[in-house]
Amino acid sequence: MENNCTVLNIGNTRNSFAFFLNDEILFATYILNDAVKYIVENGYSKIYTISVNDNNLKELEKELNGRIDIIVLKKKRKIFTSKYDTQQIGIDRYINIYYAIKNNIFPSVIMDLGTADTFDYIDSKGIHLGGLITPGLETLFKSVNVSTDNLPELNPQFRDIVFGTDTETALGQGIYGQWLLTAINYASLLNDEYKNSLRIIGTGGNAIRIKDYITNIEIDNQFTIKGIKSYAEEFYNE
Repeated sequence: MENNCTVLNIGNTRNSFAFFLNDEILFATYILNDAVKYIVENGYSKIYTISVNDNNLKELEKELNGRIDIIVLKKKRKIFTSKYDTQQIGIDRYINIYYAIKNNIFPSVIMDLGTADTFDYIDSKGIHLGGLITPGLETLFKSVNVSTDNLPELNPQFRDIVFGTDTETALGQGIYGQWLLTAINYASLLNDEYKNSLRIIGTGGNAIRIKDYITNIEIDNQFTIKGIKSYAEEFYNE
């Protein structure tokens, strides 16, 4: 694997590009045109990627049109111990778990907060205990509008919980509060067992929204990206 490489996380909502030189991120973007320009200007030849959305992957391949090799990473068996059926773990979760265990980030809960929210629990021996999946914040907001005739579709806001004095505010605050309390409660499921030794990692587009509500959380929006790079180096080193 080259010292300079491109890493891409293809999600349901957006694609996250990161360009590395050794272990340093030189440039990161969610915008395809900016990524293509950087690829062309700097002579990158490969993208190491994971994808949870086949349609988004196909669209990307069409846009790049052979200008760079896209190497889609697949799951390897038995690279960590899990009580979960690893064939059913999404590749994004799989990479997060792998990266946490490889770097001794345990006991821990890895919270990836995006279109869907995932919570993965790793014990003090580095064994993946399993996880939880819930709707993400934007997904919750959209579902209320889809399921009702009179309630509006709202965009989530980063704000404190207040009492709504109109329907739109009451709805927005209610959904935001429900999402926030779920994340807080699920982050603490191993607290009684591990107390101060539990590491809580928050990643994904909505992780920043909870940083003021969980005192010991470590926000790392590049956690999955760094995991992809590490995984590619270990298993796709050419």
